[in-house]
Amino acid sequence: MKSMEHKFLCGVKKVDDDIFLEVLIRGKLTHEDYERFVPLVENLVYSSKQPKISVLADIRGFVGWELEAMWDDFKFSMKHFMRFDKVAVVGDKKWEEIVIKISNLVTPYDSKFFDEYNDAVEWLRS
Repeated sequence: MKSMEHKFLCGVKKVDDDIFLEVLIRGKLTHEDYERFVPLVENLVYSSKQPKISVLADIRGFVGWELEAMWDDFKFSMKHFMRFDKVAVVGDKKWEEIVIKISNLVTPYDSKFFDEYNDAVEWLRS
């Protein structure tokens, strides 16, 4: 039986009140991933007067969420969605691109799908 790779890495940079997250996701997101990620980000958010969050998410190899992790993601997103500025997603599946396009219709921030990592970085810098 082949085991699925699971990887969740998050890099964080804060400049004044701007918060930059770089996330690498492989396999299925777990509740434990959110237990580590949420306090890290919320500490930065709550230590800022007017936090603005930009995200670079490399989800090539992402296969979904555990049910509890999906709920964690929803709660975090609803709590902080007004703080997001730009979200760049690097993926490898058509459905991911469609989800990003739909999210642009219902969120106040800009999000964009990319096939190439360097293109995503360039867009976030613009």
